[in-house]
Amino acid sequence: MIAAILAAAMSTVSGALNSLSAATTHDIYLPLRKKPATDVDVLRVGKRFTLVWAAVLIGGALMYREQGTPVVVIALAVASFTYGGLLGAFFLALFWARARQRDAITGMAVGIATMTFVVFSKRLVAAHPSLEGVLGPFAAIAWPWFVLIGTTLTFTVGVLSSLIGGGRATPAPAAVPRP
Repeated sequence: MIAAILAAAMSTVSGALNSLSAATTHDIYLPLRKKPATDVDVLRVGKRFTLVWAAVLIGGALMYREQGTPVVVIALAVASFTYGGLLGAFFLALFWARARQRDAITGMAVGIATMTFVVFSKRLVAAHPSLEGVLGPFAAIAWPWFVLIGTTLTFTVGVLSSLIGGGRATPAPAAVPRP
């Protein structure tokens, strides 16, 4: 029974580390690299990014070591602030025809950055009680609201970005009638 629980947990962590490493390697490192990389170079860099992401995740987990909150609540709270950005970008693409990639990225960046501030405001108030007056309302937001707030922020900023950006999304070509 314990082995099954550990195997499930390890597969989840393994999948997360692999995804983070692959995305970082292929979406950030390789485009910034000016010359083509060999498979051996890509593998080596991917392994290094796996170690970096493992250190980041372990460091993040250690921040919550003595909080006294159930692990499930912490995991859902941390994950939910990024889910709002993803859901907001999905709604933007689905319901706003003028939206472009730049608008979705802008909306996601603002939504996730704001939700990061909201998620960690409780920790900031605990570390610096003098910030209670400024951060108190943000620290009082419960984690089930994070997805709704992040989705709304991402969608709203994406819409505003598309309106301010000037250009329009190209309409689909009209069907040409056949003779």
